Amino acid sequence: MKYILFGVILLSLAGCYAAPTPTPYPLQQYPATWTPAPTPTNTPPAPTATLVIQHTPGALATRDPNARLAPNAPLGTLGFWIKLAETQAPPSKEILARAQILVAPASVARSSAQFLFLETAAAPDAATLAPEWNGIVLPFTATVTAQDIAALRETLRPRLVLASAWVTDTARLGELAPAADGIVLQNFLRAPDAPLDQFPTESEWLRDMDTLAKLAGPETIILNTFDFGASGAALPVTQQWLHLALASHWLATNNAHTFFGVVGALPPTLLAPELTFQLGAPTSGIFKQNGVYQRRFANGLVLVNPTADAHAFFLPRAYRNRAGNVITQIELPPHTGEILEVVE
Repeated sequence: MKYILFGVILLSLAGCYAAPTPTPYPLQQYPATWTPAPTPTNTPPAPTATLVIQHTPGALATRDPNARLAPNAPLGTLGFWIKLAETQAPPSKEILARAQILVAPASVARSSAQFLFLETAAAPDAATLAPEWNGIVLPFTATVTAQDIAALRETLRPRLVLASAWVTDTARLGELAPAADGIVLQNFLRAPDAPLDQFPTESEWLRDMDTLAKLAGPETIILNTFDFGASGAALPVTQQWLHLALASHWLATNNAHTFFGVVGALPPTLLAPELTFQLGAPTSGIFKQNGVYQRRFANGLVLVNPTADAHAFFLPRAYRNRAGNVITQIELPPHTGEILEVVE
């Protein structure tokens, strides 16, 4: 009872005091023409010299008119060059059109994409070398030194200077290659006066393959030359040599400036199928398996049997051979090569 009475007394006392009146906040009146001030921004500092260099675009790059331009083989296909001789019948228009490089003793008609080299033993100067020539090829001679070639390169710049050397003369190649723009590699796999039924041994084949592979620097132009000699031979032997030389060339090619060419007595029509192969970029180096040397490409496989024994084996997938047949196994006779395209 006493707690109830105490609560009533508190309530009556609270009613004796009035709640305080809040103080009104005066509103600022602005004239009708007033516009709000701009929002403050952080002004960036003036660019330093470093920022100007990093962000100011420079002038467009221009090609040095004296820069040498090297020919490129089509990616994934055979780089091909032709030597035109006045004493031989010209190749067919189809074969001629597929070549990226023409070597000739006199000016010939060509497409704008083809490189034209003058074969000459007399060193010309820049003024006497006609504009249509992309460079010169010096024939094989023991009297030309690396210093002669280096001086000639500067005289003919931006035209190219190629020197000739035998594939077996590694000392001469080591001397000339650094001084020249490229090398005409002669006697690949065989000497022109050797009997056509005499094939290289495996060790001789490996020697030439090693020379070709090591010669291919990033900017070195290589005109790899297979010489059939002056006298013809029976068609089966001719085809066997061509298949061996082409497949070997594919195996050892290590840059985009390496080209294959044939001189001597060879029916030009034999080359037609090989010029259409589309193998793509290499996906491996050279390796030996099932008794043969192989190299895989994105769209194909290259096989070479440089031994005196035949080798037969199953393929890892279906391929199409040069005759257009789809195969899953193959037999390689002695001293021959095969280029296969992937079957999609």
